[in-house]
Amino acid sequence: MPRSPKSSISGLVQRNIKAFRLEAGLTQQQLATKAGLHVRYISRLEISPQNITLEILESIAEALGKKPSELLGGIYLTKAKGDMEVLDEAIKNLQVIRARFG
Repeated sequence: MPRSPKSSISGLVQRNIKAFRLEAGLTQQQLATKAGLHVRYISRLEISPQNITLEILESIAEALGKKPSELLGGIYLTKAKGDMEVLDEAIKNLQVIRARFG
């Protein structure tokens, strides 16, 4: 049975982006500018769960002053903290590879 959008990973990321944006006192426009995205994209992310790339996840996390794993926080409650650090490192490595090889 498919998971509902509210319980999906994208739904969790959606809620975390909005919560962290409000916590930081940023408007959608300010977050979009800091993340290098269009404000309509941020708006859509906050309205309904979207599938986003790791690069966009990282851009938004950086704009919010968070680690990408913090936007994914709550997904693997039983996983060790080290697993989230591995995810952060994997995302950084992906960026380095893309920068080198286009």
